[in-house]
Amino acid sequence: MVSGELVDRVIETEVLVLGGGIAGPRAAIEAKKNRARVLLVVKGIYGSGGCSLGPSVASGIGPWSDPKDSVNQHFLDMLINGKRFLADQELLKIQSKEGGERLLELEKWGLRWDRDAQGNISLFPSSKLYPNASTVDRWITSGRKGTHGAGPFWTGHGTVDVLREEVSRQGIPFIDETMVSNVFVTNNRVTGALAYDYLNCRILLIKCAAVVIATGDASQIFFPHTMVSGESTGDGFTLAYEAGAQLANMEQYEYIAPHHAYPDSARAKAALEGVSESGGMAYFRNSRGERFMEKYCPKTMELSSTDEIAKAMWQEVHEGRGGPHGGVYLDLRHIPHDRLKKAVPGRLEFIDKLGYKTEKEMVEVFPVIHTTTGGIRIDPKCQTRVHGLFAAGQVTFAIGDNLGEGATGYTDALIWGKRAGEFAAKYSRATKLKNPDPNQVKEAVHRVKAPLEAVSGVPPVKLMRRLQHAMWTGVGLLKEERGLRNALHEIEEIRQLMLRKMSTSIKSGAFNHEMREAIELRQMLTVSEMIIRSSLLRKESRNRFHRSDYPNQDDKHWLRHIITEKGSRGMRFITVPVKFPYLRPEAAAQ
Repeated sequence: MVSGELVDRVIETEVLVLGGGIAGPRAAIEAKKNRARVLLVVKGIYGSGGCSLGPSVASGIGPWSDPKDSVNQHFLDMLINGKRFLADQELLKIQSKEGGERLLELEKWGLRWDRDAQGNISLFPSSKLYPNASTVDRWITSGRKGTHGAGPFWTGHGTVDVLREEVSRQGIPFIDETMVSNVFVTNNRVTGALAYDYLNCRILLIKCAAVVIATGDASQIFFPHTMVSGESTGDGFTLAYEAGAQLANMEQYEYIAPHHAYPDSARAKAALEGVSESGGMAYFRNSRGERFMEKYCPKTMELSSTDEIAKAMWQEVHEGRGGPHGGVYLDLRHIPHDRLKKAVPGRLEFIDKLGYKTEKEMVEVFPVIHTTTGGIRIDPKCQTRVHGLFAAGQVTFAIGDNLGEGATGYTDALIWGKRAGEFAAKYSRATKLKNPDPNQVKEAVHRVKAPLEAVSGVPPVKLMRRLQHAMWTGVGLLKEERGLRNALHEIEEIRQLMLRKMSTSIKSGAFNHEMREAIELRQMLTVSEMIIRSSLLRKESRNRFHRSDYPNQDDKHWLRHIITEKGSRGMRFITVPVKFPYLRPEAAAQ
């Protein structure tokens, strides 16, 4: 038994779900449906934080689909356009089959997809906005009608709302503003978790048989050069790694352009979602006024893929043809203002607030990190290799979220959230609860309390900013060995020389956000090391992973997954060949 003196509260449940976006609540609902006792723990304020609020559209095959579209075509688009074959084809097949069912299910809980006058679900013109993705329109949306219709993007907000309401109807308890620092495992079996309730400044011990990690991605390690929520600090990656799970392809992540290059507070905001969204064709220019995409992609120009545009932007800035804030320019001057205002009123309003007059001035833009797509390795039941540890959504080795076939991350969260909750519940009902190892609990509590007990030292946010600067500088859009090793050196120095000196200035009272940052920093350091070491290992460029010293895709040597796991001497890496149960690359090329 664990002494009550170590923690402030002990909670017992069967399934513990971490994350309050889409995958987490969907898992909690399904676990409750399968007769398990469930507790949902959310790092932020439940319903108003995380990246799940952001999606504007959803992608899946259903009654709305074009006759030329199919489950198989969706599978091929995700596999080829999105993943360049670096995927688990079994999981992709499930994703392509189950997406429509999960999307329609939301209407039973109150979400309403846009429909035409005949009551049919309307298609959003994805192939027009992103001509290099699927050849057919596949996206559907809630709250925005037509190609350039005015109005907010409510799909993410609406989904989070209806899932929260269903969680409430099912009577599922939740704790928010609470951060899990450890998942306890004994003999490769989950026994519980430790959490810090930073709102009430309490340490919680949660005993459970199963944990579902649905905590989202790790893109905040690149702040401020990212568009994601401040809560996306990679907590779930570290929790899984420390518990003994494997992670796959942590070097893989996506970036998106064009976003505002200045000020830092605006970098998370897209200037446009696509160049044709503006009601015309926007141009990209360098500081010399040249439409530089002609040099890199003369046939497709500004309609090139996101990765080609982002690489070109990076190259222009790297070679000294960028703007004063490290970006290039988005030119809207030739598009009539009235047309622009009708097409993108919200984006134009934000541009105006930044002080740009689009009739006369160009807007400085640059790519930002969109999401990390490596993650926890799962099977079709969302299980890891640790008994009782499940994962779903963006924290997994992302099955659907890719910019080559966009809007699949949203559907991904619903599909795998549902599966994780179902199988975690079935596991927990067949498993007897075991108490966490008291020594593990004692060590974890000591680590959590250390910044509180330190008399003086370095604030957590100062170390966090140093880490984030190192990651963007050395591990950003285009990578090479020297920059990667410099970033790794920075991480090792922070961990070895400065982490033990970390101290919070707030020692008591309510809402100790500094303690949340202290826990996040430790987890971000581990995730960053995974990304760097995996990037050093992959000696090729694939998807939106680019190494300037290995610029070509190398199917002969690198159609392999890079697996990260915790070994007896620290972080360990192995590579395993990609399996091709449905389609081989050579067959797709014919």
